[in-house]
Amino acid sequence: MKISVGILARDVSSWQALLRQIGVPSRPAAGALLVEEYSAVIVADDAGAEALGSAREYLRAGGAVLCSGTVHALLTGRANDKRPISYLVQDGRDGPFPGIGIIDISAPCAVPAGAQCVRAADGRASVAVERVGEGALIALPFDAPALLEDRRCTYKSFWMDRRRLPFEYLSRVSRGGVRKITARALELLHHTRGLPFLHLWHFPGEARSLFALRIDTDYGSAAEIESLSALLRKNDIPATWFVHVGAQRELLPRFAAMKDQEIGVHCFEHKAFLTPGEMGLDLEKAEAALRAAGISFEGYAGPFGRWSMTLAQVLARRGFEYSSEFSYDYDDLPSFPSHGGRPEPVLQVPVHPMSIGSLRRQGCTPEEMRKYFADAVTRLLGAGDPLFFYHHPKNLHPEVLEGLFSRVREEKIETTLLGEYARWWKVRSSVAFEAELDGGLLRLSGAAENVRCRMTLADGTEAWAKLGSAVETRSLSWTSVSAPLSLPARIGRIRKFNPWIPLNRLEDAFHRKFLL
Repeated sequence: MKISVGILARDVSSWQALLRQIGVPSRPAAGALLVEEYSAVIVADDAGAEALGSAREYLRAGGAVLCSGTVHALLTGRANDKRPISYLVQDGRDGPFPGIGIIDISAPCAVPAGAQCVRAADGRASVAVERVGEGALIALPFDAPALLEDRRCTYKSFWMDRRRLPFEYLSRVSRGGVRKITARALELLHHTRGLPFLHLWHFPGEARSLFALRIDTDYGSAAEIESLSALLRKNDIPATWFVHVGAQRELLPRFAAMKDQEIGVHCFEHKAFLTPGEMGLDLEKAEAALRAAGISFEGYAGPFGRWSMTLAQVLARRGFEYSSEFSYDYDDLPSFPSHGGRPEPVLQVPVHPMSIGSLRRQGCTPEEMRKYFADAVTRLLGAGDPLFFYHHPKNLHPEVLEGLFSRVREEKIETTLLGEYARWWKVRSSVAFEAELDGGLLRLSGAAENVRCRMTLADGTEAWAKLGSAVETRSLSWTSVSAPLSLPARIGRIRKFNPWIPLNRLEDAFHRKFLL
């Protein structure tokens, strides 16, 4: 029995990119689909009539299918419900989709007939989990790769148990949420068939997570840079510093002398440029100054977290290995942005988008900030996401950072640099991975240093195995998967109108026009 996800699509590239990020073994599918050859099959929105017929036969024979509400209607003959969905909310712990959080969509959707789980903002169910013949079918209200191509941005609030909520300008679609609900659907389908769900793990070896600190040095003074550097040395924390070169030319020798830290490019002028020419010129000036100071670099983080496909293409031409902008993605695993299924070579490494400065602006006390970051660590760990945070030297509040460092130490999470993780992720992404189950014997192909295969069973246990090995599944060390976290009872208020967003934006506009 092959553990492999088949893709029924005219163009498989978009689905392949998402499945590569999740880490499941997959391949294009065509013709007759044998249940022994495909542990699950994805039927894309562009699959033709012949593919739909093959999917029906595969389901009747006991296969497992993942599709959108549009395809569900074609497979079952039951009409879907076309309606806009602003966001989806995870099920409770006893539902089939716990732990996926809030998934922002803000798009027209096709809700499958008979949907019974994963409620939308209006309280109506949006995902169907059902039996068809001898097989299992899960239908989501959207085509996942198409949603991931969405480039819109908006301001979003973040949960705190207080009246005034912090916010940031982010990608409108929750790419991490789309990944999580897709991965969970595939996991459920495998478990329904009595099969283990396999995927390449998100971190080196069997690490629960990794911690990284990104520092955008925006206008930081020599004293602020030195104070933050001393705090990192005291706590033995390596960090990735993205330098505002134009404002800190005299400090470049200080950055060049840093030990066990990574230096990246933030900008020369702290502006979000719109044209390729402006972007290229700003980068050229920043790069030249860094090289003259003897500083090498491979990463970039754009001012204000702004990202565009134009920026990605400019960075690719200039040879950057990765970038990090939360208007593209946040609280997610790395990915290669794509357009029409064609990935860009510059990897995106997301971080959590709330900084001390964001919280301080909304009047948070140091104790509220410490609790916010402690809760964020708990939530990200529960979701299997990286603990990647960001900071500015002018944010100050070293006691809040030390609280974060202490929380990470309590959880025994190793630290990394963004560039180091980006290099490892590219190795993971290149792994050619296949799996075959023969009774209790699992054969895993592929080879990569420090990349492991994680497996889960329907009984709620998990285990790891090395690639390029043959193992008896009963001999593996199976442990219980951590219970997913519940969302706050009033979580919906973070997607309601936040009056501080227009007020702060008005303040910013006034500052730019009259005070700069």
